[in-house]
Amino acid sequence: TSSIMKLRHLSFCLIVLYFFATIPGSSLISAQSLLPDLAAGYREFYAGNLAGAERIAEQLVRTNPRAVDARILLARARMVQGQVPGAFEELRRALQTSPRNVDVLYYLGLVSNIMSQGEYFQLFKIAPESGRAHQLLGDMYLARKDSTKAIEEYEAAAKASPEQVEVWLALGDVAKSQLQMEKAISSYTRAVELQPNSYDALYGLGTSYQQQEDPEKAVDVLTRAVQLFPNEPDGRIALGASMLKANQPDQAMKHLQAAVSLSPKSSQAYLLLGRAQQTLGQTEQSAESFRKARELLQTELEDRQTKIRKRITQLPLQDQPVPPQR
Repeated sequence: TSSIMKLRHLSFCLIVLYFFATIPGSSLISAQSLLPDLAAGYREFYAGNLAGAERIAEQLVRTNPRAVDARILLARARMVQGQVPGAFEELRRALQTSPRNVDVLYYLGLVSNIMSQGEYFQLFKIAPESGRAHQLLGDMYLARKDSTKAIEEYEAAAKASPEQVEVWLALGDVAKSQLQMEKAISSYTRAVELQPNSYDALYGLGTSYQQQEDPEKAVDVLTRAVQLFPNEPDGRIALGASMLKANQPDQAMKHLQAAVSLSPKSSQAYLLLGRAQQTLGQTEQSAESFRKARELLQTELEDRQTKIRKRITQLPLQDQPVPPQR
């Protein structure tokens, strides 16, 4: 009887999850703004061809592991098919890339709620002190925006599984978001030691040095990141910003021009490019870059306000998921 009740409860949770996961407007992603392949994936998703949507999303993630929108689609397709742990894993990875992405947090909350109530958390009974158990708890606390508890769990995970790069990256990300720079730097440093060619580790370490007002170290680390991953606009922007602080405006301008080419809708890239041009005495060019930055920033603010209003009208009336008590 107990097993039947558990099965019925889990089935009900999956039905609720299906409802929220398939609302066409529940995602902030506009189909018109997507890359063609991702738009095609969403067409398959809403047409009910979940396997097709999943296949397209998997191809996009293989091509670009940092493609957050593709991971969201992949997670949603898996959610509806009842592959809850797989969906959770994709959303967890998306969260590492984009910690403040409201879509990622929204769906991670739904999946966490299902997992905490279903049978997937047998892990906490079998191995409650394992690194994986602490890591999952950290992810769930992070989804609830409880950074203090998340840090505690990630630290426990790192102690239990010190060779897991993802744990050190997660600890570094949340520590940096809380301006605990020494903890962030030590965590990212350990991640770089374990995986020297990890873009996430190098970018995290470099930007931590940047926030700590140590531009020389930031330039050194971010240069390595850009050399390994020249097509990452965020890396170029961060390197350009650090070079400006290190009084290297000519070198900064090269990377910021590359960033503008890679990400033509980035107001930050244009703003920093304008500063570099201004420092080098390129008055007309800097004025144009500043004009473009203001234009893009206004568009970003308007889009953000629209998305927030849309999200408020679509939020389900439900409690935030609560991590299982240990």
